[in-house]
Amino acid sequence: MGDLSGIPKETCRKRIQYYLEKTSLSGHRRKKMKQLSGGMKRRVGLIQALLHEPEFLIVDEPTTGLDPEERIRIRNLLVDFSEGRTVLFSTHVVEDLTATCNQLAVMKKGEFLYLGHL
Repeated sequence: MGDLSGIPKETCRKRIQYYLEKTSLSGHRRKKMKQLSGGMKRRVGLIQALLHEPEFLIVDEPTTGLDPEERIRIRNLLVDFSEGRTVLFSTHVVEDLTATCNQLAVMKKGEFLYLGHL
């Protein structure tokens, strides 16, 4: 994925190692995608999105299917990643919102019902 985005090989390698550690996937580094559980696949997808270090990131239900400990790791990773960036976090899990967000927008059928700080 890094080659496609023009990320230098050494930078890409370091980022991959960092995100594998942060998502508890280091021990599964050599596995093929079909060998991973659903939660692991979700974490790999998140790593792929973070690898490019975008200024604006949209994540949809990033903690779905994860055990409580992994949910906390992913939330912390997203909070750390959001420093100096914008992360749009779409979820129905109120606990995820209160633990990660400093601004909240509630929408219904494309209309804002609430927009403010937590």
